[in-house]
Amino acid sequence: MIKALMPISQARTAYDLLTDICAIITEDPKRYNQRIYLCRLALEDRRNGYLVVPACGTIGCVAGWAVALKDPNRGTQTRLTVEVARNILGLSPEQAALLFNFWAVPITIPPQTRDHAQAGVKHIQKYQALWEAQLKATRLEG
Repeated sequence: MIKALMPISQARTAYDLLTDICAIITEDPKRYNQRIYLCRLALEDRRNGYLVVPACGTIGCVAGWAVALKDPNRGTQTRLTVEVARNILGLSPEQAALLFNFWAVPITIPPQTRDHAQAGVKHIQKYQALWEAQLKATRLEG
């Protein structure tokens, strides 16, 4: 992963992309909210009343970050994000439902906090361990 205002991933496999997502949300927990698909706020919109906005203006869940890093022109706050992320990572619908689950981080942990990010990373790492061979075999475009 290359550090930048908007993170850039050089991941070649689905496994590596999930590792990059873990690094991004650990580095700046304000970028992670498992309850938002993908939200990009323009500079003038960054004074949003209910979101803590990171410098890059991008907030997302695991699916949202997969899209933001590998198919940035497709980012939305709709379920389309889940389908695009599922295709990027080469997941079945059932696998995607497990990884992208809204409840992956307990609702009692406030979003965009270090605790929320740590819980998200733990969830991703458990998922990586469960599907390691498939994720490492799934090559990414670009």
